[in-house]
Amino acid sequence: MTENKIKILHICETSGTGGAETVLLNIVNNLDKDIYHSSVVLFQTGWLYEKLIEKGIETYILESCRSFDLSLINRIRQIIKKFKIELVHSHLPDANAYSCLAAKLAGTPSVATYHGKIAFTNSIFSPNNIKLFLVKTLTKMVVSVSDFLKVDLTDKAGFPMAKVQTIYNGVDWKQFDNPIDISVKKGELGFKSDEILVGMVANIRPAKGYEYFIRAARLIADKKPKARFLIFGDGPDNLKQIIYDEISKLNLNGIVKIMGFREDIPDILPILDIFMLSSINEGLSIATIEAMGAGVPVVATKSGGPEEIITDGETGYLVPVRDEKSLAQKALICLKNRELSSSISQRAKAHVREKFGIENMIKQYEAVYQKCLERKNH
Repeated sequence: MTENKIKILHICETSGTGGAETVLLNIVNNLDKDIYHSSVVLFQTGWLYEKLIEKGIETYILESCRSFDLSLINRIRQIIKKFKIELVHSHLPDANAYSCLAAKLAGTPSVATYHGKIAFTNSIFSPNNIKLFLVKTLTKMVVSVSDFLKVDLTDKAGFPMAKVQTIYNGVDWKQFDNPIDISVKKGELGFKSDEILVGMVANIRPAKGYEYFIRAARLIADKKPKARFLIFGDGPDNLKQIIYDEISKLNLNGIVKIMGFREDIPDILPILDIFMLSSINEGLSIATIEAMGAGVPVVATKSGGPEEIITDGETGYLVPVRDEKSLAQKALICLKNRELSSSISQRAKAHVREKFGIENMIKQYEAVYQKCLERKNH
């Protein structure tokens, strides 16, 4: 029965395996079911769509092939009216723009979440700037997943400070407490028990800076011949080919491997000797939080969000972006001084499990929802 529940429509423009999609899934799965009834609109099928259907969540596909599809606004508005939606919560720039306008036309409050670096142009009439203007003007509340992004929204895009709130992505830590036989798991992935594993978990796209991960791998492998480097993520074939070309150019065939997307990341992270993040810009990085929570030493770039997760030298290592030498240097310190890296990783584990739990995230989103609904009632 949904009559007495608050009906929320969650909207996301993509359905892949990224951070925004994971956050939406976690919100829908963990909101108080006695108070909220969730349904979802996606612009395409994919991993997220399959997960939502698996969980029995009402999910609607509104396909769009255009970069600025005005028909989406009316189609979203029709769903809001048909199902008597009381609050719309969208994710990512395009969905945020379409959703807030559709919600406004339907007389329904909206919340928009930004997960990554905001694209700005000099022209105020560019599509990106128009979309930002719509969200800035029409939403009740805007959520950024890090203070780094909040500064972009308020200082660069001119969003009112009172409208923007940071809510860190949360992790369900129960998934990370299963006992793992490291040797067995290594064998399942095709590695020997004495091989050193350095891994990165991220979709394959330019912002992740994988070329620097591979170049760092060359420097580390020269010092540690038993080191192997694993890329857990997927992406377009043309971007994967660039990675394969870089691996071949640096004679790293068999040393750096693309492992593809994996559902069992909570079981994989504990077998890593080091987690590395080579991103050029990063909204927050759930994978980095997960690695720290799994007790894995972390070396990450100062790419935005990671600086709000890691205290350099205390809970991990931070290095400049586009700097394979620094990535390799800090990784080699971790491998050389296991006692030091163990101490750092244990501090990191305690820190992120307290600060980035899924319960904290859900509690804060529910507070945002209530604030928006109170304003509507007023």
